[in-house]
Amino acid sequence: MPFPDEHRPVVVVEYRPQWPEEFVELASRLRGALGELAVAIDHIGSTSVPGLPAKDCIDVQMRVRSIDEVRTVPLLAAIGFRCRPESWNRSEISGGRRCSKLVFAPPVGARSCNVHVRLGCLRADQGSRHRGPDGRGRTVGDRNWLDRRVNGFVRAQRVRTQYEWAAVVSASP
Repeated sequence: MPFPDEHRPVVVVEYRPQWPEEFVELASRLRGALGELAVAIDHIGSTSVPGLPAKDCIDVQMRVRSIDEVRTVPLLAAIGFRCRPESWNRSEISGGRRCSKLVFAPPVGARSCNVHVRLGCLRADQGSRHRGPDGRGRTVGDRNWLDRRVNGFVRAQRVRTQYEWAAVVSASP
């Protein structure tokens, strides 16, 4: 559920060339707050796809070594971000496994965005460290695997957004 200040109609807009620049500014603020806790900060979702109409909401993925709510929430709260409390914003299924995550709303009055904090590397148990999140020896260090996973997410978002756009203009994708 959105926070009270976030109640806006969902509108798909034409691609805006400033979205990548706005992501860079946002990533810089997040990096400043979390420092080395963030393994990587990625622009994800439909606004990350050049030329694609999208909701005017920047989606950010921050990959971390562990989901440390006690440490992460105050650091992001210090720059105004609010941790979303809903259960679906606390875990997701990835590779057949339930994975913890955190999702943050922007500061009150700031540009619309969602910051997804996800486990981006090694599992807690020794065996998974060597197998990786999919059980086949892949870890956060395998940049190609992560790029494929993020790009797959972007493609899925693009397809979903195309159907949303089609519904708005009453056409087929």
